[in-house]
Amino acid sequence: MTALSHEYTATIEASPERVFAALTTPADLTQWFAEKIAIEAAPNGTFRFSGRGAYAPVSTRLTRFEPMKTLAFGYPIEGVDGEAKLTLTADDTKTDATKLTIEHALVATPAIPRAKELVDDLWRLAFSNLSCHLKDGVGVLLVDFGDSKPEVRLSIFIDASPENVFRGLVDPELLNKWVAKKAVVEPRVNGRYSFGWSHDENGKTVEGGPTKILELVENVKLVVDWPDWRGDSAVPVQRLTYLLAPEGKGTRLTLIHDGFIRPADVSDYSGGWLWFAERLKGVAES
Repeated sequence: MTALSHEYTATIEASPERVFAALTTPADLTQWFAEKIAIEAAPNGTFRFSGRGAYAPVSTRLTRFEPMKTLAFGYPIEGVDGEAKLTLTADDTKTDATKLTIEHALVATPAIPRAKELVDDLWRLAFSNLSCHLKDGVGVLLVDFGDSKPEVRLSIFIDASPENVFRGLVDPELLNKWVAKKAVVEPRVNGRYSFGWSHDENGKTVEGGPTKILELVENVKLVVDWPDWRGDSAVPVQRLTYLLAPEGKGTRLTLIHDGFIRPADVSDYSGGWLWFAERLKGVAES
């Protein structure tokens, strides 16, 4: 079986010094990486992680340790030996920002469906958690990888009426201000619902985001479908639910993304939906 090598880069809104501390300090690691951590922050130091957030319990060693530059450790997946190497570089385009790159190499491809996508999603989830942790902690999701019904759920208060918030979900002009590129909405069950998203994935063009409305209760509830973002038709379609409830003079918005077939598939949706929800809040309140 051929080897598997995966690379992914994200920008973290913190200095390299702060990011490296978050990668090597138990008090930080337990907040964004795994529930249980034991680490000896030194060359060849021990590194153990388990519990929520850990795909499986791992007892390993640090294979590289260069403060503010590089951290690497053994990281097997599904019994296949591998190494994860994290590289930090200052982002010259932003103040106090770090480009963090993960290179996860496995000696063979694990004998599971969508193995490369699994590795990608594990690190997208980890980087999303790290970003949220270094911001204010909101949006961190330590996944239980034994969960049979994984979901992303978040709640946000919006200082606007349910009617105004709902408009932000179904009015194409408003959708274009916080989430869509060229929104299309037919406000009825089975009506078309599109953000107009498009991106390249493995050499093919994928029309991302939702395609139709599954449920609609004006000013109360909107449910849309959510096909696999990589365009894999073999992956069951997920759901995105918006629930609106009056709260004082405003609205409590609850967003639920569910229908994932495995916990790792939640990927970086938690941090992503929090970012979009805050943009919706800005549109609705204005």
